[in-house]
Amino acid sequence: MITYEDFRDKRREYAFTKSVSDDPSDQDTARKIRTQMDYDDLKKQIGSKKKPAKAAVAESNGEKVDGKFMSYATMKAKGIKPKKSALDTVKDKVGRQNIYDPKRDKPTEAQKKSYAAHKAKIAKQDTRDATEKASDGRYSDRHSNRGSD
Repeated sequence: MITYEDFRDKRREYAFTKSVSDDPSDQDTARKIRTQMDYDDLKKQIGSKKKPAKAAVAESNGEKVDGKFMSYATMKAKGIKPKKSALDTVKDKVGRQNIYDPKRDKPTEAQKKSYAAHKAKIAKQDTRDATEKASDGRYSDRHSNRGSD
């Protein structure tokens, strides 16, 4: 009687001889055999694992209270307040003051004039000539090779 290990070894040898062939159909056959063997091994591994008697993590969302995991519904029923996460605490402290509001955050006329003056100052300090400034991409016209054809 042939054992499973002997059969597996013979299948592996057969797949190897097919895979070194120059015929593409033989290589496909070898690939199918190896895939089937891998699948069989996976099924065997999954079947051999012991199933836990009790779930590692409770199904519902919640928190640990006094070393026991409780769902939010259970905590609410018992009158226990869930702890806030650090992010929620910070959000409560900061409030809505840092959220962008287009109506509130429009620049004033004085800010617009100040910005325009700053831009003019920067433009005045720019000592590049017009060909260096004129750039519609990464490099200026001075360093491009356009027109060299």
